[in-house]
Amino acid sequence: MENKNTQANEKNNEHASSSLERNELHNTIWKVANELRGSVDGWDFKQYVLGILFYRYIS
Repeated sequence: MENKNTQANEKNNEHASSSLERNELHNTIWKVANELRGSVDGWDFKQYVLGILFYRYIS
């Protein structure tokens, strides 16, 4: 019984870690998008946005 609890706790920790990494990735992607928005022409910006959206889709 104790072994099952240990395995469940490890699984929950992995899920929390994965969720944290995903949130960090999400925040980093938006930070980069916000930085590029000011320094890149609007027409070129869409190329960056499409790349970011594709990366977000596959992650």
